[in-house]
Amino acid sequence: MNTVRRSLPAIALLTVIVAACQASPASSEPAPGSPDPASAAPSSVPIEPSPASVTGQHDAVIVTLSAATDRAPAGEPIRLRVDVLNAGLTPVTWQSGGCELLNGFAILAPPIVAPPAGRDWPGVAGQAKFSAVSMASGGGVEMIRDPAVPEGMAFGCTADLRYDDIQPGETISAEAIFSGRAPDGQPAAPGAYRITYAFPYLARGAAEEIGMAPPAVRPIELALPVTLEGAAFAGMPSTLAIDAALAEPRVATWIDEHLTPQRLGGAEIRLVDGAWQLTIQLIDGLSTVVTVDPATGAVTDVRLAD
Repeated sequence: MNTVRRSLPAIALLTVIVAACQASPASSEPAPGSPDPASAAPSSVPIEPSPASVTGQHDAVIVTLSAATDRAPAGEPIRLRVDVLNAGLTPVTWQSGGCELLNGFAILAPPIVAPPAGRDWPGVAGQAKFSAVSMASGGGVEMIRDPAVPEGMAFGCTADLRYDDIQPGETISAEAIFSGRAPDGQPAAPGAYRITYAFPYLARGAAEEIGMAPPAVRPIELALPVTLEGAAFAGMPSTLAIDAALAEPRVATWIDEHLTPQRLGGAEIRLVDGAWQLTIQLIDGLSTVVTVDPATGAVTDVRLAD
């Protein structure tokens, strides 16, 4: 596979959704055994999980999106894979860069109910809450990630633009994980989801030729329905867990005496081993960590930074 590379001024992208450039999507047809989208809705009749896949093609480029299962308990990961075969007799060029094939993944989630905003904190406590809530938002579900990235860890993609080619008969592949969780770590809302994929096809020809004057991307687009099952998360929402942590007397005293806007590096709220964990990060690398029971709202552990 040959590569032509161009650099963009940005240094990081925290998304794996690729943009279609004024193009009509190629058609896609479910592979044999793939579930009908209507069947992804929750049902009172138990349905055994099964692998699922969908395939689309354009100009002898065959793209297959597959999932290890078409249904899983909310909060349990689903392993995904995309395969792109050049079944033609000449090379094919596609728009690469960033996280390469992972750029094409996205998730369509059911409507979500926003959590209560909770208390409006003044000063640096309010800045810490704003940072934590911002990190925990993001459309209801965590982004699809590389299996090599640990669960809950933020990651980014370089913003370089490349043009790669696929040789005749060659298949390129990538694996990914849909965590089945919200950005704050709680299980995502049960219901019907759609894993989508857009392969950024450019044209037939070698990358060094096409890259000189690249045409508009003509994405080959696929969608695969999956279902998250189970009951909705019944614990205290993350916004109110932040309030409980900030109101704890030891934490409030530490904020008053030790935390300044200049020292605050950020904050994060995440459900870890069944409990909310608020981490207030300092620019010197230290952190204050407060654990809150989501069932009772009680603070169960406080570890203060110096």
